[in-house]
Amino acid sequence: MRSIAIRARPFTGAATVVLGVLLVWLDQALHVAASPQGILSLEFAWSADRALAIVEAWSDAGLLGRAVQVQLVDCVFPLVYASFGAGLCLAADRRFARAGALAFAVAAFLDAVAENIPLGRLLFYGGTTDTEVGFASASATAKFGLLAVGLLATVLPPRRSP
Repeated sequence: MRSIAIRARPFTGAATVVLGVLLVWLDQALHVAASPQGILSLEFAWSADRALAIVEAWSDAGLLGRAVQVQLVDCVFPLVYASFGAGLCLAADRRFARAGALAFAVAAFLDAVAENIPLGRLLFYGGTTDTEVGFASASATAKFGLLAVGLLATVLPPRRSP
C-alpha cells in the first residue's frame, strides 16, 4: 500500500492541482452577499436558516447550477487530495508519517461523506435541518483541522536513526 501511494504521487499531485484550480474557478461566481466565501460559506453555515438563505441567494442569481458543479467536483477531489497527501507523508518518511497519512484519509472521508452528502442533498433536493447543516459544518471544521495535521506531518523532522 505504501509503495502505491508513493508511486501515484505524480498523478495524484497533478490531479490535486487541476481539481483544486477548477474548484477555485467554479467557486468564484458563488461569492455573493449571502456567501462572501463562496461554497465555504455553505460549508460553515451551521444552521438550516443560514444554509437555505445561501442556496436561495444562489438560486435567485441563477448560480444554483454552478453550486451543483462545485459540489460534483468536490465529490472526486477528496479521493485525489487524500491519496496525494498520504503519498507525501509516506514518501517523506517523517516521524509521524503514518499519522499524517491517516489524517488525510479521515479528512477525505469527512469531506466526501459527512460533509458532501448533507450539502449535496440540500443543493439537489432543497430543504434541510439544523442537524444536517450542523453536522456538515462540524465535519468541515474537523476536515480542515485534519488537513493541517496531515500537512504538518510532511514537514516534521525526519525519523531518528537507531
